[in-house]
Amino acid sequence: MGIEIMKHFPLKLPPRPGQDKALDFIERMVKDGVEDIIIEAPTGAGKSAMGAAACNWAANWSPIDMGEGQLTKPGGFYLVTQIGLQKQIIADVKANHVAHDFACLWSSSKYPCDGGKLDRNRVEQADFEAFDPPDDSRLSITCQMGLKNKKPACQGRLGKTCPYMIARGAFDQAIFSLTNYPWFLTERMFVGQLQPRNVMVLDECHTLERQLLKFGEIAISESLLREWDVRGLQVPEIEDMQQFANWLETRYLPHINERLGDYLSMAKALDDGMDSNLSKRITALENQVQKIVACVDGVRTKPDNWVYWYEQTDRDGNAAYCKPLDAAPYMDLIRSGAAVRIYMSAFPGEKHIFCESLGLDPDAVAWIRLASEFSKDNRPVIMGLVGSMSRRNQDTTLPALLRVVDKIMTQHAEEKGVIHCHSYELGQKILDYLKRTKHGSRILYPKRADERDELYKRHQHDPKPTVMLSPSMTEGYDFKFDEARWQIIAKVPYPYLGDRQIAAKKDRSQAWYDLQTVMSIVQASGRVCRDATDYGVTYVLDSDFKSLWDKRRDMFPKWFQEAIVWT
Repeated sequence: MGIEIMKHFPLKLPPRPGQDKALDFIERMVKDGVEDIIIEAPTGAGKSAMGAAACNWAANWSPIDMGEGQLTKPGGFYLVTQIGLQKQIIADVKANHVAHDFACLWSSSKYPCDGGKLDRNRVEQADFEAFDPPDDSRLSITCQMGLKNKKPACQGRLGKTCPYMIARGAFDQAIFSLTNYPWFLTERMFVGQLQPRNVMVLDECHTLERQLLKFGEIAISESLLREWDVRGLQVPEIEDMQQFANWLETRYLPHINERLGDYLSMAKALDDGMDSNLSKRITALENQVQKIVACVDGVRTKPDNWVYWYEQTDRDGNAAYCKPLDAAPYMDLIRSGAAVRIYMSAFPGEKHIFCESLGLDPDAVAWIRLASEFSKDNRPVIMGLVGSMSRRNQDTTLPALLRVVDKIMTQHAEEKGVIHCHSYELGQKILDYLKRTKHGSRILYPKRADERDELYKRHQHDPKPTVMLSPSMTEGYDFKFDEARWQIIAKVPYPYLGDRQIAAKKDRSQAWYDLQTVMSIVQASGRVCRDATDYGVTYVLDSDFKSLWDKRRDMFPKWFQEAIVWT
């Protein structure tokens, strides 16, 4: 047993066997000098409590030299992918921390600002007691702290009443500092004011490669130029990546800087603060300028690490994309943030693929796999394979699949559920069919990403047996207990090969591509059984699962394999 780390377990209940095993492993590896530790812990293992224990334990370590005389601070950072996961961790561990030992930081746009008229005591109470941005309907202007030195002086900052600055101060001083990947990566790349910590916990680490690659990509479309009100510029039909980099530097960047200057002048002319749209545009353009410079430099110095393409789309008009292929060059943003990194996920994938994708040395990485503490009888994965749902065969299979979906919904007529449709195109076809059945009124279908969370909340609180239909809820969403007793995986979620970044990575490694699909299925299976006393059934309807299973059975974790029911 890890004697020292266990003293810092944040919950009143004693650790479960899996938590005990993982924490003992973490302590032993840290004492052996291991810097990268992976914890593979299935749904319900209590990862947030493990991460909190590591951060709390690291508050007692001596400072560690990160090189060039830079020393670490006590405690740890805890990174997550989504706002919902931040709130979940707050609910799990906040109550067991002394005030100021725990702090949660959201993006600056989540904090209201009225130009310095807030009462500091009320702001501090809201932030430190609720661990959430202040919620006041009268405060409609978002925080302007995304702006750089060229911005007008913020009276909230000068008067020390800015909610974001107060929350940022608490985050810097806390032992357990919780935030999201995009904020952390942006700060490390473009600001660099965070002192490294002893420990960093990277939750949902199976998404880390995706987070890093997305952080480096550039996507420019006609709709984006209209949104930012960039005039006199069109997305050119350029096929060569180096020519596109030259266009970014000589044409696009001057226009963006000019528009940014216009917005800053508008902001300076406002005496009582600025509206939220102006603040958001300035912040977005400033981030875009920094990303363009990094992209151009990357394309010119390491062209083999980039892929570029141009296309015409119905929604966005002409669009150009430049994306990196290798996440390893961005990993220094993570490594430089803490002396010890603890990666956690229900299923990070295979060790050699995970390490290769991030530029980690597999021999220097410690990895532990925990068994599921949930009975397989409570989480069956039923193979109700109807037919192939590949693009070539979908029209043939779809009528039978829709009838089976109707049958499953009838079987679960009084229970909430989830249908994972993988694409909006397939989701619309399922919706159109179900509207003609008695189940039509049960369906909640977010047709855009910005509708998803609102309908998710409605689903949670609606007493009727509603059903979420979505292509993007296979991870990060919690359908515990009666919030979903069943779910359908309508199509095997192979990554979209129309994205040339994915196609290029598939060409480099078929195993990488197949693993992304396996991880999506495994993550989806964990949405409806969230506790040892919970239960929920998963139905897989696409028969293409069988070919994936035959080829990559060894990629699926044991706890998933034991739950499969072949019909």
